[in-house]
Amino acid sequence: NELELYHSSQYYYLQVIKACAILIVVPTAKSYSEEVGLSKALSGILVGVFPLIGVLGTYPCYWGVKKFTFRVTLAVCAIGTIIGSCLYAIAGSIHSPAVLLTGRAVSGFFQFGAGPFDYVARAVIFFKLKIFK
Repeated sequence: NELELYHSSQYYYLQVIKACAILIVVPTAKSYSEEVGLSKALSGILVGVFPLIGVLGTYPCYWGVKKFTFRVTLAVCAIGTIIGSCLYAIAGSIHSPAVLLTGRAVSGFFQFGAGPFDYVARAVIFFKLKIFK
């Protein structure tokens, strides 16, 4: 049911997961990257890789909305972001810069940055069609 999507809280759960993926990394990036052995330049890349790869991930996520449903795409994005955050967390234990950067890249890829705009556009069209019928 299309109306059910707009009353679902799944979209807001993804936003919380995305916020945690961003807000936890920014204040801890310097100390965490020193712990795993990243240089200062790579610690800047650690923060910047999230939005950079997020741009690349927008197109597959948008394709997922067109091919499947918004709800399925959000679930896949949430799971991908959680996996990326887990890789980021594990990197400190195994002292691996590659796993650290991979975790940030995976989280960025599944962030679905255009999601809010797509969600609003679909909701407005849905409610506008319901009002005028």
